Amino acid sequence: MRKNFLLKKNFKIREIKFDNFRHIYNSEKLNFISPCCIKIKGYYYLFYAISSKTKKKSNTQIYFSKSKDLIRWDKPSLLIDNTTCHGSHRVLSPSVCEYKNKYYIFFEAVNNKTSCIMYASSPDLEEWHVNKTPILKDYRNQINFRSPCIYTLDNKIFIFHSRKSKKSESVYYSQFDCKNFPHPIIKKKIFAQSKKKENYSIYSPTIYKHGYSEYMMYAAWSYDPIKTSFLLAKKEDINNWRKLKYELSLPKTSLDIVRYSEPSVLMVNNQIKLFFEGCDRYNNWKLYIAD
Repeated sequence: MRKNFLLKKNFKIREIKFDNFRHIYNSEKLNFISPCCIKIKGYYYLFYAISSKTKKKSNTQIYFSKSKDLIRWDKPSLLIDNTTCHGSHRVLSPSVCEYKNKYYIFFEAVNNKTSCIMYASSPDLEEWHVNKTPILKDYRNQINFRSPCIYTLDNKIFIFHSRKSKKSESVYYSQFDCKNFPHPIIKKKIFAQSKKKENYSIYSPTIYKHGYSEYMMYAAWSYDPIKTSFLLAKKEDINNWRKLKYELSLPKTSLDIVRYSEPSVLMVNNQIKLFFEGCDRYNNWKLYIAD
């Protein structure tokens, strides 16, 4: 199986750290998960979730930080908390885009029954208004909608996401347009679990253009034993994505990363910047960038 064909052969991984964060927030008691990064007007905006290890409920909220160089990051600023009833336990997995001179963040919201997908909007990336009604939710509480990824095409918004039932998990998209947003007009299944590496879970798609082709990278978990990997699919058209034999395998590093998940790709000067969450042997989750 060919590996790492989308990254430089000598790509490196480094932990994302925040200015003055450890002293102020006592970060040893926190997990950092589900990153998403965009570049706007010379600044990189990193959106992510922070989860408290000491709280059982209402323990995960969405934050953001800014950077000029992808190395030094501002201390975390709270963006979305747990005040919505649909996200009373957790809000996480943000995906952000600019659409018609406005910014949108789509995210997963979890309560004690199920998970759904919600969104917030902003004119400036600083002040956000959360829409209190989910855009994707099963009110029978039998389906979980997880880890959204925004993709725009021909004046339409597509939200790629996972759809998890008790039996299986699949990647879907839900299509919106500017006239009926935020109500989906099309829901389409892209692919389901089919590989041994996917037999526990597939979720967290991220879509990007590399060369003349578009790819989807997604997180895959297998069990017995539990292992993680980043797998790939290539776009034939919006409705057809062909799973590839390739996977992106992280190189050996001095960093203590035993599992990794929730990939998010940002293209900078035709180079891939891969953001992801990683877990060490002590079950501490941190944010990393590979480039």
